[in-house]
Amino acid sequence: MRYILTDLPGVQGSMYSLSEDMSSLIAERRSHALKVELPFDAEIYESWPWSRFDDEDEIFFLVGDDTWDSASIRFTLCHTNRAGSRNVYFHSEFVFFALGRSSSDVRDIQCTLVNYSAPLASTIDELQGRISAWDHDRFQILDLLQYRNIPKISGALFEPHGTKKVALISYKLLPASDFRGCQRKFWRVEFSIDIYPAEKVPGIESGV
Repeated sequence: MRYILTDLPGVQGSMYSLSEDMSSLIAERRSHALKVELPFDAEIYESWPWSRFDDEDEIFFLVGDDTWDSASIRFTLCHTNRAGSRNVYFHSEFVFFALGRSSSDVRDIQCTLVNYSAPLASTIDELQGRISAWDHDRFQILDLLQYRNIPKISGALFEPHGTKKVALISYKLLPASDFRGCQRKFWRVEFSIDIYPAEKVPGIESGV
């Protein structure tokens, strides 16, 4: 005798609880993480290492040895600003590097944010091509950045065409408030854009 199945068999637990269990399992495997928080009008164009980046949650993660805790993103910013009686649309690209993101002390984390434009664009392309071809640790990445004179700075400036203003893209490293993406506390990097009159642009911190 044959029977026709008219309904799907029951599943233990809801799909929501199964999804939560899977998220918890993933988080338990991640020893360190860095959450990327961009402005709503920015979009990640490229991430490295892509194998340790969750593009859905926009979070870099690490499993195991923390000497591999380097991360980099190249992102585009499409912003509209009011200039007198009209809106001015501008587009620009930036590259951000973070080294030592596994440390619990923010002073140990070395970051930089630079314009992806001449004369640095070709240097960054060559650098990214090299580090993408081989998995480099934190110390090797730092040597490469220093060798190619990539500055360590806390923000990047650019002048929107058609305005007498200057845009400042900057970042802050802050403790993450939601720890579900990792087995321990981790950092988030928050990017922001501010527009200033050309004569009132604040200074940008730099280091070595």
